[in-house]
Amino acid sequence: MSGDEGLFISAKVQDTPMSLLVDTGISVTILSVKSLKSINPCKHTKITPVNTKLVTATGTTSSFIGQTRVEIQIDQHKFYHDVFVADINNDVMLGIDFLTANKCEVLLSKSCLDVQGGKIPYFRYSSEVSACCRISVTENVVVPPGTKMIVPGRSTGHVNKCAALLEPTNTFVEKQGLMIARSLVNPSKGIVPLRILNLQDEPCKIYKNTIAATCEPVNDSDIEEKPNNKKIPQCVYVQT
Repeated sequence: MSGDEGLFISAKVQDTPMSLLVDTGISVTILSVKSLKSINPCKHTKITPVNTKLVTATGTTSSFIGQTRVEIQIDQHKFYHDVFVADINNDVMLGIDFLTANKCEVLLSKSCLDVQGGKIPYFRYSSEVSACCRISVTENVVVPPGTKMIVPGRSTGHVNKCAALLEPTNTFVEKQGLMIARSLVNPSKGIVPLRILNLQDEPCKIYKNTIAATCEPVNDSDIEEKPNNKKIPQCVYVQT
């Protein structure tokens, strides 16, 4: 299996956003060297040398760099788990040890991972998904009639750039009858703000994990800061 294949979930390791490959074919959980280096140095934990060997799908073996204990946050759940560190392509490979210890169930028919009762949607890590990811609502929300509110969302994929253009999906707008503001966001922060407006005469309930918008990376050259005549923070515009 290549680094682009399989089912992934979005999570945080030591407070750093990462894509976790859910792999029931491995017995241990593995953190990549590159992901370890991306973690804030002040959050690094001690790495203990191990004699265990990593056996790849092709049958070749290589040594683990060591083992360390990290905090893994999936949705609102935080777990502390011992992971092996190795030079792999994926950010993290979530093995049977983690899934069993934390009562996680792989629900292929529903395309999600059940984490202690919470449903975490999978995404496929491909060139198409990494270029444009979906944003889901993190909790059940009721938007009153004639009201504008900010609803927390999260990325169900991985965007390599910090700046991304958020746009509502046609399905969400047509089904819910709500409007979502087009905006520039940073999906790597974990929580993505959704500015939602309900122009209807009735309240509208949005259920947790509903896909509401998409995020597409924006090049730095496409962003310009346009100063305002008043002395207030500059407004950010996106060239389209």
